[in-house]
Amino acid sequence: MLLKTSLASFAAAAAVVIALPAVASPDIPTVGEVAVGPSAPTEVRLSIAGKDRTAVRQEVRSAARYVCRNAVLNRELDVGDNRWCSHRSAVKAMVRYDAMREGAAAYADAQILVLSAR
Repeated sequence: MLLKTSLASFAAAAAVVIALPAVASPDIPTVGEVAVGPSAPTEVRLSIAGKDRTAVRQEVRSAARYVCRNAVLNRELDVGDNRWCSHRSAVKAMVRYDAMREGAAAYADAQILVLSAR
């Protein structure tokens, strides 16, 4: 008898809680107000010390795919622009690398190549 009464009381209380409309408190932010920053990196630094152009090119291509995919995941870039981003990022990085190899004054002592999706 006590068990039936307890179950009936529990069921009644659950029905009341479910039936109550959600009351929004002014102190509790809504989902739309919560801002979450990007968690996937869209910049990579590659060490180029002692590597030939082929090895650097391979690393640059891989890093370009990585940072552009992350930009898509972070919603900084449309899915359709992923291939374009990867290509442009790799080309830009290789132009900088070639300038470093030729001994351009701005890059003469550089040992690191920065690759970014931007």
